[in-house]
Amino acid sequence: EWLNFLDKADGEYEMLGCEGTSLVFRYWSFNRLASAHLVRISTAASDDSAPTFSVVSLIDDKVPRGLAPAAEELFTALTTTVKQHTVRLDNGAEAYLQYDQAVLSGQGKPLPCLVVIHGGPFGASPRDAFLFQRNMFVGMGLAVLTVNYRGSTGFGEDFLNALLGKIGEVDVDDCGNLVRAALSEHSSIIDKDRVGVYGGSHGGYLTGWLIGHPEYRSLFSCSALWNPVLCLPYNMQATDIPDWVTACGKDEPLQYAYTAEDNALFWDKSPFSVVKNVTCPALLLVGTKDLRVPPHQSVHYYYTLRSQGVDARLHTYPESGHSIANMEHNIDAQLNLALWFADKLDAPMPYGLAPIAE
Repeated sequence: EWLNFLDKADGEYEMLGCEGTSLVFRYWSFNRLASAHLVRISTAASDDSAPTFSVVSLIDDKVPRGLAPAAEELFTALTTTVKQHTVRLDNGAEAYLQYDQAVLSGQGKPLPCLVVIHGGPFGASPRDAFLFQRNMFVGMGLAVLTVNYRGSTGFGEDFLNALLGKIGEVDVDDCGNLVRAALSEHSSIIDKDRVGVYGGSHGGYLTGWLIGHPEYRSLFSCSALWNPVLCLPYNMQATDIPDWVTACGKDEPLQYAYTAEDNALFWDKSPFSVVKNVTCPALLLVGTKDLRVPPHQSVHYYYTLRSQGVDARLHTYPESGHSIANMEHNIDAQLNLALWFADKLDAPMPYGLAPIAE
């Protein structure tokens, strides 16, 4: 059971190692750099008394030196004026709304908001000062809502397993309802008419669902999808992890026997099943050598959107895989994300593009 060693409830703790009655842990939060600490735990004097502990700081959380001027200005803002609110649903799903209070005050009106959805799907959106994309988007003057839907890690095994066999249902509803709750609870922070959504892999899958979903599509004015899962029947045949499709789509282990019923089920769980409803602009970023989520579904999705008159843009990165990790390709993809949302959300851009470029 985790102990709140530093008496700080707004961050996260990670145990790095344990030896006897001593342990080393790391602490960080949305506006504090990571720090490392050694804890020495004393043996309880009796069964009725609790053990005591002492904490020694090993690595502090001071601001690094040597940053370029524009980046240092942004970094200072991210560690001093960035605020956070937590939005929760009754089922345990939650999201973190982070924004620069100085930019909000300077604008004198609500900020455009970007909903960021993690992939996995068994991953999580942590509260971490070193989340590059979050810092980039906050530095653009956006309010950023990072969501943890059912299936996210860190919320218990039942919460994790609730997604098995239910993709395209409970995860979509959690994301849509978290956005609605954030808009309702923080209307003075979020401009409801300037809300974008972005995700990669399963986050791209959920982005595709949200912008086409009859109940949620009206929430969003633009979108971006990074190597998204869009067509499960195709992905079942082409991905290097078909067991993911059967586990999350049917809650069954992989069986290579494939039926018409399977095909219909997987189609109904695909964002392609609601593509006809999409009207908001969509940016697609795709690695042509992606084995996890092969790229042809994104190309087909792009041309489908264009045939419907939707403002769509496709960037392909030759020889890049699922994470588009090649340095030149990754920088290009990040800049295209920034420029896309700066334009579509009319972002305040209080620091210009200099910190992003640096």
